[in-house]
Amino acid sequence: LQLDVRDTKVMDNVTWYKVEVNTENPGLFGFISPKFCVYKRYKNFRRLYKDLAKLARTSPEVIVLPAFPGKTMTRRMSSSTVNMRKQAFNDFLKVVADTPFLYRSASFQQFLG
Repeated sequence: LQLDVRDTKVMDNVTWYKVEVNTENPGLFGFISPKFCVYKRYKNFRRLYKDLAKLARTSPEVIVLPAFPGKTMTRRMSSSTVNMRKQAFNDFLKVVADTPFLYRSASFQQFLG
């Protein structure tokens, strides 16, 4: 499983992050194609992070999630903030992609849907 946030777009003063998904087993997520993308915003990533952090505490293995970028009311659309968040989201998704306990969860499936 490969997950990558490469691009962003701004619509109605909201930054959307393009999550590219590449899997050799498309049935894993119920999609026909092994490659697809979804657009998510900060609050979607924050919800997923909270859900998976809670789930990780129940795992028989130790799962360490990277720090999540904090909210900001100013400069949220600045290129530095967007790039910092994009990197943080990629770090987070790398852990998810490497952890079947997380990527098989209902929360992650919903995030991709």
